[in-house]
Amino acid sequence: MRNRSLSLVVALAVAVVGLFVYRSWSEAQQAAAVREKLLEDVTLALAAPRGQEADVSRLVAGLLELGEEDHEALLALARLELARKRYERAIAYIEKLVEDGGELTLRTAAVAWFRHQATAAVDASAQRQILQQALSYGEQAAAKSRAAEDWFLCWQAASRLGAGQSKASARQGLEVDASGSLEARTVALLESLQQEGSPMPSLEIVTTLANEWDDAPLELQLLQAALFLSAQELERAMSLADAALLSAPNVFEVRQLAATVHHVAVQATAAGGQRDRHLLLRDAQIQWLDANAEADDARRPVWLSWKLVR
Repeated sequence: MRNRSLSLVVALAVAVVGLFVYRSWSEAQQAAAVREKLLEDVTLALAAPRGQEADVSRLVAGLLELGEEDHEALLALARLELARKRYERAIAYIEKLVEDGGELTLRTAAVAWFRHQATAAVDASAQRQILQQALSYGEQAAAKSRAAEDWFLCWQAASRLGAGQSKASARQGLEVDASGSLEARTVALLESLQQEGSPMPSLEIVTTLANEWDDAPLELQLLQAALFLSAQELERAMSLADAALLSAPNVFEVRQLAATVHHVAVQATAAGGQRDRHLLLRDAQIQWLDANAEADDARRPVWLSWKLVR
């Protein structure tokens, strides 16, 4: 009788333990399935056409529940915040992962720092540090991927920094690894403008190239706006310049173009509220340019002479 009771106790204990193990296993399987589905939804959301975005807030909340120990979740969070143009949040997530050195991690970091520089409310010195960090991550990503998008970001960052050697390396990377790509053709066009005696490309050529991009790079937008201005299509030039000013107020060439466009508008607009608006916008850009340009910048007297036109 005692042996039978002992056997029943042992059997019951085994059953309880088995049930606990099964329940734990089942819950783990369910959690893994939920996590996998969440990451798949993030991938779909990031690939969705503009205007068909998913409920990103729900995805972010789900990823946060996975915890900071889940590196895939952190990377997904950074990419979602990048897509939402919340660059500081993207950086806060991605900087916890960059030491791992994964290709997608480095690319995400490079883009986050690059875009943050264009809008960050910091001084010129801090902006330069942010841009240098973007270039560093971009070069690390390009060394791993040899991908056109990574080389192109390196070229953009190096151009804005005035880092000639890094810019040349990025151009060479595009020529070797991605010859004929959209990025390589864009760089070839933009760099041709810096060659002495090179003719300006036609507005049609630049517009066609810009339209090949899902989101045309800032450098092409600025060139397109300048060509519209040369063609005396002031409204179209102003539309592009003002859009660039909203998206990248820390980029010197954006401020220069905006000042130019609104100065032309001042000269072309009769006295009244609209002309006053152009005066305010022009003078705001000149003030920024004067404060941020090098001390020996030869354009400063021109900007200041524009302010005399009231």
